Amino acid sequence: MNNMTSGIGQYHTNESDALKPTKKLTPYLAIDWLGICALVDKPQQVGKPQAQWLIPSSLSSRSSKSQEQDGQYYLLWVDLDKNPPPLIELSTILEGFLGDADYEIYSTRSATEDNQKARILIPLTDPLNAQEWRLAQQIINNKFEKVDIIPDRANQGFAQLCYLPNKGAFYSKISKRNGVPT
Repeated sequence: MNNMTSGIGQYHTNESDALKPTKKLTPYLAIDWLGICALVDKPQQVGKPQAQWLIPSSLSSRSSKSQEQDGQYYLLWVDLDKNPPPLIELSTILEGFLGDADYEIYSTRSATEDNQKARILIPLTDPLNAQEWRLAQQIINNKFEKVDIIPDRANQGFAQLCYLPNKGAFYSKISKRNGVPT
């Protein structure tokens, strides 16, 4: 799987802004699926301003317009913040959607044992262009809604940041790593 665009903290950018020309520009990082799996196993433990994120596209840009035009997306992701079921139940539901396909599920920094807020990452066999990717994101979100699990649909944005594993007071994970992408 190709490298995807990554950065540290919500203000990390390497793109100038006509409205804020004095903004500090920092080259983007890159992360691949193996790097993500390593973070799931050994998550960062930092405040959100220092947390690593990704945009699941190989295009090194945080511009939604640029991603829409030229982005190539390598994974789907789901953000579950509104009272999701425990991770073990999520994995059972997800396997019903995906069959044998690989995935990573991890609790977010603000998760608690009683409210296991989570992110799900699903690698793709082949990259999708922006329109195909948005449709796939809508489909996975719809599948969760049909079983009364409400995803944050901001994940359908072409340049929406997906924060990578960041250990809080409660951290849990479930991985399926059989080398079978979606």
